[in-house]
Amino acid sequence: MSDRILVLPEQNINPESLGTKVKFWIEREGKEKWLCKIVRPNTGEDWAEIVAQRIAALFGLPYAWQELATYKGQNAVISKNFLPENCSLALGNTLLSGVIPNYPRNQKYKLKLHTLPNVYAALIQINADAALGLNNAFDQFMGYLLLDAIIGNTDRHHENWGIIRNEITGDAYLAPTFDHGSSLGCRFSADQCIQRLKSKDNGFNVYGFVRNSRATSALFLNDNDTKPLNYVDAFLKTEAYSQETYQLWQSKLASIDLTTPSIFSHILMNPANIAFAQALILENKSRILK
Repeated sequence: MSDRILVLPEQNINPESLGTKVKFWIEREGKEKWLCKIVRPNTGEDWAEIVAQRIAALFGLPYAWQELATYKGQNAVISKNFLPENCSLALGNTLLSGVIPNYPRNQKYKLKLHTLPNVYAALIQINADAALGLNNAFDQFMGYLLLDAIIGNTDRHHENWGIIRNEITGDAYLAPTFDHGSSLGCRFSADQCIQRLKSKDNGFNVYGFVRNSRATSALFLNDNDTKPLNYVDAFLKTEAYSQETYQLWQSKLASIDLTTPSIFSHILMNPANIAFAQALILENKSRILK
């Protein structure tokens, strides 16, 4: 996995306007389409994506398959197109526009209408991925919020989830989870990780980091709240919608070994970043199971 795919300029076939990162579609062997995302300088957004997909796999969640890459000397990650033939992707802002009058679909952050009740209303009539055996797409989305809580993903805004719709049959189901590059403390340098790991200050160390005002989910509990939910609280609050499914995801978490070295194997990461990410994962797991 530490071997990076070399993306050549001539493979660039189409820019992608969604999101804030530089990204474009490329064509690989067999005409497969992959989305190439350039990593912001001095961050670990690329390894965060790989670690996140490995943890998603442990939970049995469908995810966008990604590989490490380089483009013109810059680190990147490429993500395989997950849309089947004759299918389209409707993102969360489009779905919420269908159930919430005057929904501000072009606003991404600090969006008070991006609430758990509104997401529930948008997904409750949509199917889950058939392989999961869940009742509906919101049951599956609960699993995505659990993943976010474990890895500390702060970027589950309304363009980072959606449904796949078959244009011929009209069938629809929740899309795989994607875009986890804002997780695992990947924007910290190795020195910053060491300082936080050694610190006894509960406002600065790992304990404090996963509880601070920036550890948010981009989801609000209600549209009159002043702050979005902490990413752990976002999952915990889903118990109100289906206690049975909530307990199912809790049981999965309790049974999974998140200390296995395979989660971080064959990725060129600084040991300090690995240690910090591991501490973050275990702290979040402990919070959820308590």
